[in-house]
Amino acid sequence: MARNLNIIWGGDGEEFKHHLVNWDTVCSPIVNGGLGIRKIVAFNRALLGKCLWRFGVEDTRLWHRVLVARYGIVDGKGNRIRFWHDKWCGDVPLRIAFRNLYECASFKEGTIEAALLLRHESVEWNVTFIRDFNDWEVEEVISFMSLIYSNTPKGVGEDVVWWGLKSNGRFDI
Repeated sequence: MARNLNIIWGGDGEEFKHHLVNWDTVCSPIVNGGLGIRKIVAFNRALLGKCLWRFGVEDTRLWHRVLVARYGIVDGKGNRIRFWHDKWCGDVPLRIAFRNLYECASFKEGTIEAALLLRHESVEWNVTFIRDFNDWEVEEVISFMSLIYSNTPKGVGEDVVWWGLKSNGRFDI
């Protein structure tokens, strides 16, 4: 094997020599005289593109939920963001920030869009619970309502993933 590579790379590894075979020739199909080796950059971009496409389509898959839970989502209409489970309203999901309210929630698997009521020009939250709250729980309910009303989605555009490590929320290289 090493002897074969020496033919391609032209050297014994101790000193630099000029390549005897052009990289484009090495990467061309075998029927065209090449070795059929894939260009890694193009192949990597193709795989990343496929992952990106699948991310947008397969929103119920585990890997999608893990990425959303880790990095969060910026909401548009709220049709793809799970109200209680995704990080859209702070650094942690609402089910963790408000555990007692989550336990009392009547609809734990709904999206933001399902919890919103659009009335004329205004938007109202329609979060329902299975029981009334006790006096000592009212402060938590007020805090919860203040938080979600301060983060009410605009209702336009698609939901997108938020990259929390950058101030603009975008992942770029």
